[in-house]
Amino acid sequence: MEVILRTEDLSIRFGNHLLFSNANLMFEKGKTIALIGPNGTGKSTLLKIIAGIVKPTKGYVIYDPNLKFNYVPDRFPKLNLNMEELLTNMAVLDGLEKEESQKKLEYYYDLFQVKEMIHTPLKYLSKGTLQKVSVIQALMGKSDILLLDEPLSGQDIVSERNFIKEITKLQKKDTTILLCCHEPYLIDQLADKVYEIKGQLWKEKKTELLDYADNTVVTVSGYPENLLKEWLISNGSIKVFKELDKTILFCSSTDTQRILLQLLEDKYEITDCHMFGREEDYIYVKSIHESR
Repeated sequence: MEVILRTEDLSIRFGNHLLFSNANLMFEKGKTIALIGPNGTGKSTLLKIIAGIVKPTKGYVIYDPNLKFNYVPDRFPKLNLNMEELLTNMAVLDGLEKEESQKKLEYYYDLFQVKEMIHTPLKYLSKGTLQKVSVIQALMGKSDILLLDEPLSGQDIVSERNFIKEITKLQKKDTTILLCCHEPYLIDQLADKVYEIKGQLWKEKKTELLDYADNTVVTVSGYPENLLKEWLISNGSIKVFKELDKTILFCSSTDTQRILLQLLEDKYEITDCHMFGREEDYIYVKSIHESR
């Protein structure tokens, strides 16, 4: 596999505080690499060094200078410009024709549910909306390497799912993606490799992939035994976990409406229904798999 970017003996120190040292990391073309670790340990700083925003104390970042980078920071500046002004100008810098630019912008406005805010100055937008602006900016143009620092920070579940779909499209185009995040679910869905910082050192971390991306989580009071028999026979993809006085169902999004209607017809109380994506969802299924 072709290595598109690597770091050589990379170290960064702020005054007397050493963030990390001797980072020798390899990033392969077309792969998505997640960077994980506690806050303040150097994940964002590593991305900034790679982006050329911060200069390392020691070491090098090695890549072809003709490669095109796009960078999504963890905090987007609150400017006087409005969303449309910023994104239109950035599209010009990316070399997009006016018609193509407008078509893409309309698509992303709808996708990330921001159409009603495009004329609002950025300084008045919430952190989650600013992060959407930052993501749209990065997705507009073509990237060889995409650097994403907490791209889902403050975003709603629908936007998270649409973000994942868009990144999956880029993966199919051989874009190399470096992803700094805390969401285990996002890592499981997108990452080919995970680097973790621990004790001021970066090391590769192996992670188990769980395919719950298209599941709806339904919690029911009691145990709908007859319905479960029917569902498990007709659709083996439904996963069922019984816990004391409730049942937790993981079912495909296409089956959700039918399952909910059947539960209601049989007078079962539905206490929760949401798309899989919360961190607690991941922790729950992870614990189930590890206990087997």
